[in-house]
Amino acid sequence: MRIENLSITEIKLRKASDDLSHVVRFLGALNPENRSIREISRYLNKNPGKILRPALLFLLCHEYKIKITNDIRKAALVIEIMHNATLLQDDVFDNEKTRRRKPSANVIFGDTRTILAGDYLLVKAMDILQGVKSSGIKKILFDAAYAVCSGEMDNCDLDDPKEITLKKYMSVIEQKTAALFQACGEIVHIHVAKQKPEIIAFTRNFGLLYQIMDDLCDAETLLKGKRRDYTLKDIACLPAVYLIVTNRRSLFEKDGRIASKRVLREMKKGDAYARSLQYMRRRFGGCMKTLRKENDLLYVILESFYSSIEEFLQTRCKG
Repeated sequence: MRIENLSITEIKLRKASDDLSHVVRFLGALNPENRSIREISRYLNKNPGKILRPALLFLLCHEYKIKITNDIRKAALVIEIMHNATLLQDDVFDNEKTRRRKPSANVIFGDTRTILAGDYLLVKAMDILQGVKSSGIKKILFDAAYAVCSGEMDNCDLDDPKEITLKKYMSVIEQKTAALFQACGEIVHIHVAKQKPEIIAFTRNFGLLYQIMDDLCDAETLLKGKRRDYTLKDIACLPAVYLIVTNRRSLFEKDGRIASKRVLREMKKGDAYARSLQYMRRRFGGCMKTLRKENDLLYVILESFYSSIEEFLQTRCKG
């Protein structure tokens, strides 16, 4: 099966629309007794986003002909609710003002209430997880939850130029972002009759590429904008990391604040974009080759993400 130029949105609509509607309905029906939590939950669910992780889970089930059971539907809900909880808390930690093109919850409801609403969602996710019969799915999701929390904690180190390394940066995004994507692959993998390690590799690398691209876009938006009250963690991306690990820490103040024009200039001068491109090819090239042999659909999806990042970096290499 060859699928040319097929976006994840098109795949989602074709393959998993009925299953995704179940997730959307449940999220919209959340009705906490506490008024503040209820208001924040409803505010978040008015603009639910792409629901990308459940879409990926259902897509893989269809691709590998796995029946979507109640356990799998509950797993999809748990994953999306945990993701939403991290969004609420990330916006507080990162002092964000917008989310999905609207004022973020912390702007409307305040930091304390937003963090507590995130706590509620995490507890709700664990409550739903109790109803999952499969011990395998339970373990996968508990492990993913732990990884996300660990990644969020390690993310604090990205504000310190002395702590940040390529290994640390990749470890943070692997736990903080890729873990929930990888959980989707692991759930499918335990249901397939024959071992298919490419499923787990695909979802893990999908999550990594997703976050790498997101970080690149966020960093460039900040560096080219007028805002000056941001720290190193706010612009942490592959080129910025390469600047630091190549002994360019003089760009950063003790508190992690930076001079945006100097960073942009040094990224080009110090070939940080070129080195990032080389790393991408080393890090993801093997997985791409394997997927091309094993599963055409997964290859096309991952290749489209990879190509977008490669084009982004190549354009900036040319300065």
